[in-house]
Amino acid sequence: MLNNYLSKKVIVSAGILSFLFFFFGFFLISFFGTAMLALLLLAFRKNRVLFRENPPTLSEGVLYSPVNGRVAEIRNSCKHKTFGEELTLIKIIIPPWKEMGVYLPFSSEVRDLVVENGKPYFRWSKQNVIEESVATPGLSICLASPEGEQIGLHIMRCVFGGWPEIAVMPGDRGKRQVNIGHIPFGGTLLLYLPPNYEILISEGDDVLAGETLVAGLKEK
Repeated sequence: MLNNYLSKKVIVSAGILSFLFFFFGFFLISFFGTAMLALLLLAFRKNRVLFRENPPTLSEGVLYSPVNGRVAEIRNSCKHKTFGEELTLIKIIIPPWKEMGVYLPFSSEVRDLVVENGKPYFRWSKQNVIEESVATPGLSICLASPEGEQIGLHIMRCVFGGWPEIAVMPGDRGKRQVNIGHIPFGGTLLLYLPPNYEILISEGDDVLAGETLVAGLKEK
C-alpha cells in the first residue's frame, strides 16, 4: 500500500468507485475522480529522508536534528514537568511541506512516553511555549543513551495538523536515524537538553533530520 496519510479504506473505496463509474460508462466522472484521488495521494503522501553516512567519530556524543524544519527559539534554564529543570530548549517549527518524519537524534532507549492533552498550538505563534508546553496536546518522549545521558522530545500538535503518530514504547531501543513516527502536516517539536550539551545551531537555522548537528557533549 502507498506510504500515505490517507487510510487504506479511503484509498480502496475511492479506487473502486472510480472503476465502477468507468465500467458503467460514466467516463468523465471516472476521469475526474481518478485525478482527484491522484492529487490527494500526492498531497497526503509521507516523505522519507535519505541519509548520508557519517564517520563514527561524528556519531559519538552528538545529537542530530530529529526533524526537518527551522529553529525558531533557543532558551536556557527552562523546565518541563516530564524532563526536569535547568534544561536548554530548542524549538523547531515543521512546515507541512517539510514534514518527513521523526527520527532518533542519537542511539538511545525510550525511557518514558507521556500523552499530553490541552489546546492545540499554532506553529507560528509568538506565544511563549516554555511553560505552556506542559498543557499542549502532543507527546513527551524521554530518550536515554547507553551512557545514561537523557534528553526530551515534546511533539506539539498544531491547530492545522494531525495527532503525532509515534511507533515506539518505553523500553524500545534504536540507533540514530531510525524513524519512530510522523507528524501529519507538520507542527512544532521542542527539544530539551541537559546543561552539559553545547548548542551547535542558532535561531533561524534550517535543520535536516538525521543530518544537521544540533548539540554535542561539552568536554569535561
